[in-house]
Amino acid sequence: MTTAAAYPRRMTTRWIGGVLVAVAACGGLTEQEGIYDVATWTENPTGCDAEGPSVAAAHAPHVFLRADSFFGQDFINVVECSDLGDCRTRAAETDTLELGGNIFDEGNDDDGWRGRIVSAFGSGGTCGGTVDDGTLTTTATGFRIEHQRRDVTFEASDCTTEAAEAAAAAAPCSSLEVITTTLVESL
Repeated sequence: MTTAAAYPRRMTTRWIGGVLVAVAACGGLTEQEGIYDVATWTENPTGCDAEGPSVAAAHAPHVFLRADSFFGQDFINVVECSDLGDCRTRAAETDTLELGGNIFDEGNDDDGWRGRIVSAFGSGGTCGGTVDDGTLTTTATGFRIEHQRRDVTFEASDCTTEAAEAAAAAAPCSSLEVITTTLVESL
């Protein structure tokens, strides 16, 4: 069986901390819960003016979208899976939270979902960080995810996610990732 670790993505958020933990499913948060085929997956590593080339071959061909909850924080979670059986099995394991880097904790199905993943790290007296602003919107056949990432450096005396967010406020977008899907079956 292929695991989420086989498809690494950014996995750190301020409120989850990148931990695989037991959770409770959070039904009713979205009507989009289901298993999806990945229709396209592109990445532009040099900016956000246009979509980049396909990177679909480096990712799983399917994802599942599920509402989850962790310490009272409800969110939409999109996780890669290797085949439909893998998706069905892992999506049904509602007592386990799998972090796939596609977490959306604000919004709704009509207006779209938003999520921000922030990291900060220090090395050699300087700090760096990333701020990834993701959006998930529904389409006629599935959903579309867009991640706009900003990479920043800032003073080492304040190597926090808050400092990374402050530095990113004026930073240009450094990369764009876009995923489109088609619904296979609802959960």
